[in-house]
Formats: sequence, C-alpha cells, structure tokens
Amino acid sequence: MKIKIILAIISLLYAEISIHAQKALPITLNALLARVHSPVSSQESFQLCTKETDTASGLISVKDAGAEVNGLQQTVANDMTQLSTATMSSSYSSTSTSMPTAEQMEQMKNMTPDQAMKMAKQQPNNASQTNNKSLMQEFGKAEDAGMKINLLINELSTKVSQLSGELQQELSKVKLTGSCEEYKVQGADIALPKCSCVKNKYFTFHTQRVAAADQYLQKLNALFQKYFPDIKNDLAVIDKAESDSQYGDALTIPVYKQRAVTLQQQALGSMAPILGMVSNAIKDTAKEYADVTNITNGHLPEPCQ
Repeated sequence: MKIKIILAIISLLYAEISIHAQKALPITLNALLARVHSPVSSQESFQLCTKETDTASGLISVKDAGAEVNGLQQTVANDMTQLSTATMSSSYSSTSTSMPTAEQMEQMKNMTPDQAMKMAKQQPNNASQTNNKSLMQEFGKAEDAGMKINLLINELSTKVSQLSGELQQELSKVKLTGSCEEYKVQGADIALPKCSCVKNKYFTFHTQRVAAADQYLQKLNALFQKYFPDIKNDLAVIDKAESDSQYGDALTIPVYKQRAVTLQQQALGSMAPILGMVSNAIKDTAKEYADVTNITNGHLPEPCQ
C-alpha cells in the first residue's frame, strides 16, 4: 500500500510539473523575417503607408507605416505575449511520467513520501536523459546563434541610426531657391506672385528632398542585404532546435522546456528593432513624397494668384 501511495504521488508530481511548464510556439522565425519588406523609393513608401486627408483643405498626411508593417509588429507582439503568459494545457504523457525501476522500487520501501518525490525529481529514465542531452546540445548551438543575432542587430541598429542622421543632414542642405515676381491683384491693394511660379519653386524644393530620401532608402536596403543573410542563417539554427524539440514537448525536464521558451522569446525579440527600422523609414520617406503630392495637387504654402 505504501508503494502505491508513493507511485501515485510521483505521478501527480510529474503531471503538475508538465502542466505548468511553458512551451514555445509552433512558428518559424525565418518565415516572419521573410515577410519584412523595405521600400526602394519614397513613392513606394507613400503607397505602403496609411494616409489621412484633411476634409477641409484636402492636404494629405502620413498616419503610420501601413498595414503590412503594422500587421507584422502586431504578430510579433502577440507571439511575445503568448510566450510570456501562456502555459501548456496538457503535456502529460508516457515520456514525461517515467515510473521507477525495480531497483528504485526496492529503495522506496523505506522512503517517506517526501523522499520519493525528491527521487522523482532527480531520476528521469535513461531514454529521457539521452533525449534531453542530445536536444540540449542542439539548443547550445541555437543559443550561440541567438547571441550572434543580438550582435548583428546591435551593429545594424547603429549603422541605420547613423544613416538616418546622414539623411537629416542631406535634407537640411536642400534650400528653397528662386523668386517669383509679384503682380497687383485686380480689385485689391496687394501684389501676389503667380501660382504657377510658386508651385514650380516648391515642387523643385520637395523633389530634391525626395531624391535625398530615395538615396537613403537605397543605402538602407544595402545594409539589410548585407546583414539579413547572416541573421537568417542564425534564425534557421534556432528554428531547427525548436522544431526538433517539438517546441519543448520532446523535452522531459521543465527547466529545459523553459529554455526552449526563452530562446524563442529572445530570437523573436530581435524582430522588433528590424520592424522599427522599416517602419521609421517608411514614415519618414513617405512624408517627403506626401509633400510633393500636396504641391502637385495645388496645395501651396504661400498665397498666390
């Protein structure tokens, strides 16, 4: 009877540990990165972004980076929330509830229930030990890949920040030039320039700013093309480790299951700064093209006739 009680305690202990262990999500990180699209021109940024039109003036403004980037950012945020809060509804299986061996049964005759539970925590079966060891070796490589990704993202972020600073410098170099002769307004005691002249003056100014923004996007995409292949290779290592471990289900030790979750959290977290870079690039360059569009539509920043 004592042995039956101890076995029941051990089974409940394993079930409790498994039920409350977190697991990684069945997602492919490389598939998410493949969906990241950086525009090649300010015009494309303008097409991608969400726009608002003032009902009174008709002026177009940029609201955000658009559904494509926003959707990816929301997906990443949702996945991060699940990894932080979700637990397995049930992972109790034969692989996670190995019963004591005959030798351990003999030892249990003189054990208290507390001692039996301690043995349960310390004595997974040999098959589980081998499986965990093999997968943890793979996770070791995946964690190294995660560290490489962090280094690459930090380096990329620094260079993108420098590139953004260069864009602002180039934009500041663009000056509004030219003058428009003023003509007396019929029936009024004022003189104003012709609207065609004003339009050409501002159109030239803003198209030069768009040209600077386009150059920025070309340089930005060159950086992405340089760094993304290495990031993808490292993400592939992580994706494989997660898949081979069945996102934690194949791991029988709760600490190892948590390791699978943490690794995926860290790798998924690397997507946020990348999406932030793309989002900022779209908004900044789309605003430049919006200015050209507004000028083309006749919305001029100074009075004319």
